[in-house]
Amino acid sequence: MTGFQTVQVERLADYVQLVSDLFADVPSGLVVPLRGQAAPWPLMSALGRFVLDTTGDEARARQACCERELKMLRHFQEAARPWTADRPDSDIQWLMLAQHHGLPTRLLDWTSNPLVALYFAVDHHVPSEPTPPPGIVWIANPPTEPLAFGHELHDWSLERLQRLQRGEPLEDAPHLGAVDLAQRPYVFVTAPTFSPRIPAQCALFSLHLDPLETLDSHQGALSTRIEVPDAAKDAIRRELADVAGLTPQTLYPGLEGLAATVKQRWR
Repeated sequence: MTGFQTVQVERLADYVQLVSDLFADVPSGLVVPLRGQAAPWPLMSALGRFVLDTTGDEARARQACCERELKMLRHFQEAARPWTADRPDSDIQWLMLAQHHGLPTRLLDWTSNPLVALYFAVDHHVPSEPTPPPGIVWIANPPTEPLAFGHELHDWSLERLQRLQRGEPLEDAPHLGAVDLAQRPYVFVTAPTFSPRIPAQCALFSLHLDPLETLDSHQGALSTRIEVPDAAKDAIRRELADVAGLTPQTLYPGLEGLAATVKQRWR
């Protein structure tokens, strides 16, 4: 029970045409979230994958998830002080910042730019036998309500979100922006521009009530799964650089992105 279609593309032009056709009927003003992956991994949060890997099974992972999440975020908040002149003003924003720098959180990274999503699908190869897997671009069904903004979530502590996850009653309605998390287990949110990478990647996040659930298991959450064969990745990546100017340097502003771009150029 998935509700999404699967399409394969091998050329940038075919991808652009497909996305144009898919977006033709999207009402003006609605944002369509897309996510590029180098392989067809399940759409589970990094926190969910982390606790499953470190505990060994789902039952222990569920027991450890909230405590591990809270301790990691509080550790990150305390230790990040020297590097956060413009500090986030809520736990939700701290989760966004931590996710952006590699800490496992209950968020998933998305973009509103179809070419950025394609870039992340073709950016590298994943070794596998007998054949390497395809890159994947997931296209979510556009939310029918406006996206929640990070600054609207200032009163949401991580403890409060975890209470809702455990089914405990809250003193007020459990809303994130315009979305009721008691009725819908995830919400797409925009991020404050705390890093040049956020606007460069047109970044969005999905915030998940249950970090161990996969988004692709929710009926109606996704509209399309686009597969890019491994053999087509290099040509599409070069074309994205030549035609759209998408390189590590543009998506990761700074010396790290510059070094990666130079490395690609002379590969």
